Amino acid sequence: MNTILKLILGIALCTVTAFAQAPVKPELPALPIPDSLVVKKLNVKNTEIRDLLQGMAVQYGLNLFLEKDVSGPVTVNFNNQPLKDALKVLLTGNGYEYRIENGVIHVYKPVPPEPEKPKPPEKKFEVKWENEKLSLDVEDAPLNVLVRKVMEITGKNVFVEQNIEKPITLFINEMEFGKAMQYIARSLELDAVEEEGSYVITKANWTMGGKSDASGKFKVKYADSLLSIDAIEAPLSNLVSEILAQTKINAMVYGKLDGNVSAHVEKISVENALKFLFRGTSYTFWSRDGVYFIGPHEMQTADNSLLIKLKHLKAEDVVKLLPTTLTKNTQIQVVKSQNALMAVGRYDVLDAISQYVEKMDLPVAQILIEVLVVDMDMEKGHSHGMNMLFGDAAKVQGSETLFPSVDQTFNRKQVQRLFNGIGLGDIISVPKDFVLKLQAMEQEKILDVKARSQIATLNGETAVLTIGQTQYYMLSSEVDYNQGDAVTAKTTQRFEKIEANSNITVTPYVTGEGEITCEIVPDFSEPEGSFSSEVPPTLNKRYVKSSVRLLDGETIVLGGMVKESQNDVYREFPFLGSLPIIGWLFRNVEKVKSKSQLLIFVTPHIYYGKEGSVDVKKEIEKLEKEGVI
Repeated sequence: MNTILKLILGIALCTVTAFAQAPVKPELPALPIPDSLVVKKLNVKNTEIRDLLQGMAVQYGLNLFLEKDVSGPVTVNFNNQPLKDALKVLLTGNGYEYRIENGVIHVYKPVPPEPEKPKPPEKKFEVKWENEKLSLDVEDAPLNVLVRKVMEITGKNVFVEQNIEKPITLFINEMEFGKAMQYIARSLELDAVEEEGSYVITKANWTMGGKSDASGKFKVKYADSLLSIDAIEAPLSNLVSEILAQTKINAMVYGKLDGNVSAHVEKISVENALKFLFRGTSYTFWSRDGVYFIGPHEMQTADNSLLIKLKHLKAEDVVKLLPTTLTKNTQIQVVKSQNALMAVGRYDVLDAISQYVEKMDLPVAQILIEVLVVDMDMEKGHSHGMNMLFGDAAKVQGSETLFPSVDQTFNRKQVQRLFNGIGLGDIISVPKDFVLKLQAMEQEKILDVKARSQIATLNGETAVLTIGQTQYYMLSSEVDYNQGDAVTAKTTQRFEKIEANSNITVTPYVTGEGEITCEIVPDFSEPEGSFSSEVPPTLNKRYVKSSVRLLDGETIVLGGMVKESQNDVYREFPFLGSLPIIGWLFRNVEKVKSKSQLLIFVTPHIYYGKEGSVDVKKEIEKLEKEGVI
């Protein structure tokens, strides 16, 4: 029962609340009609309300005024009804209202209330400043409101010229502040000028090109010897005239410049501006003695001259690389004393040659090549079981040391594998104490350092290292001469020479990835045995050709060049072997065969310009640390 009661009370409360919230019409005033007037009988159907009311006013003596909008058919049926009640029902029941003014009843059609308009959606207005970048997402925002918000969050000064009240809709994401100001101004056809770190947004100073619409207009700004141009389908002749007027350069214009141009460039030279404006047109320009000449291509003279100085490449090499399309009608001479090209021809061709040379004239990589050549005694290397400097073999250490001052360990199996594995083109990592280990091994007669040099060359050029000796021997020859019936033999002698040279040729190429492709050709010729002036020496030749790719500072070791030789080894008993006459009893000569492998270490380094210069003091200190001097 209690639940039902609560439900009823809740429904009643909701109903009362709904009635309370519903709009209440204002109460109409009482009609000035005495209660004694009664409508005895009134029964009409689809009768014009205006005629009915006028008839009632005449019959009952009412002061009645009807507005123009009081019209339409009505149907009523009154019997013994007080007049003021019947009239009130007649009016309100058909949607009319009335008011009393000085005893006159004014009847009118009430104006229906206007429906509430839906609220427009909120317009976007987001301004962010993060990592010195400005982001905007604004829709139909007043410019002054946007600028004020930008100043608040960035702390930068932005001034807007008076009487600029333009709404702006713009979206930019993480843009540098100055560039964002330019975009804001440009979207409203305004100018944004930077002045000492602050920006001023002003009305654009457009020059009309003869049209009334948005096209055919341009603006030119010349400051600090640089031009800025904005043009929308602007007449070329008008635009060039404005440029000449602002720059005040000496110029001659031949004929009328036809055509329109659209452009947006900022802070470029006058010469580049003219070059860009005339590109693709039938017009060009050239200069002589400080005067610019503007006109059709066919008017251009062919005796303009230009000296093109090169910074990095040789002028003799560059002139061979120029395309024939540029040089066929142009005279080009090499000026060796200035490493330059002197070109004579049409101005536009000279400009094209200058740009072509500029793209080629880039710094050339210089490669410093460190070359180390050692001849390793394989028998001694095997007998010692030595870690041969390459790092990987040091992972398993032995127990013996070569010198107390040198961290050199021995391991027979490792070195045997290393000797067997060395081939052509093994890339290694040279340890820091590489030089000290070489010195120790050289003192132990394990290896012989044939060459240790540094040579430098330009990218793509060949570097040659030659170490050799020249030997002479006597060559006798016998020639027979016929003298009548007798034959006479004549013997002649002359010295012949044989050059035993060790050559290493390296040609490096630097790739775009910073890698170095090296073509390495070691060619070693060595005399065998002792030298005799009466017998031509025998030369042992070892030759390898290899192409490898290395990173800056990587080392490649070339091996596999094995030489077998036989030498006389004298052995004698101390003191007794040196005695005269009987000393031969205490000494002997033994034929000893030896086997050696030639190892070549090549390490390239890339440098440009001054970074490749040598600091003499540092080089001397480096050699002292390495124990070379």
